[in-house]
Amino acid sequence: MRAKGGAHRVDEAELARLDSAMEQAIADPAAFPDAASLAAAACLGEARLEELALLHAHQSPGAFLQQIHIEFACTRLLKGPADPCDLALEAGYAGATEFHGAFRRQTGLSPDGYRAMLESDRFKLPLPARIVNIGKELLMVPMTVPALLGLILLSTLGGGQRFFRKFAYWLAAGILILFSLGFLLGLGGGGA
Repeated sequence: MRAKGGAHRVDEAELARLDSAMEQAIADPAAFPDAASLAAAACLGEARLEELALLHAHQSPGAFLQQIHIEFACTRLLKGPADPCDLALEAGYAGATEFHGAFRRQTGLSPDGYRAMLESDRFKLPLPARIVNIGKELLMVPMTVPALLGLILLSTLGGGQRFFRKFAYWLAAGILILFSLGFLLGLGGGGA
């Protein structure tokens, strides 16, 4: 199916069948557990499905199916709590373990963590391992300087001057951020 010059010829009927199959998969993700089921719905071979999906949807059929399965699960979790096994089956996965791993890879959270995030007005942002594993000694230095500066400013300003106390607080916070970024990015003094 190549035209002159080696370019792939695109059959409009194939694209229409692919679009229809993708819409069916979005409507009922559980009916499309794998690329073979998507290929069958589009009346295409798996190799041709892969070629058309990459060319026009810019993702593999497997990536598309995983995306719609997880989007379905996220939408379902918006409606309320769900049993992990039931949710896995509803989303088109064979079991809860496979679903849990795919959900975590796609969203960065477990299904329970995602649900908790939806119900909360706060969230916790985990830091990358590089930052978490920095020794306490390195973090104490940049935290000590602005804390001392803030304490000195607050003690010299007295109790009734609210504007100046806020100014001192924000100054100390800004210095803390600058010092912390400097040390985390290796800009702190010392040199090796």
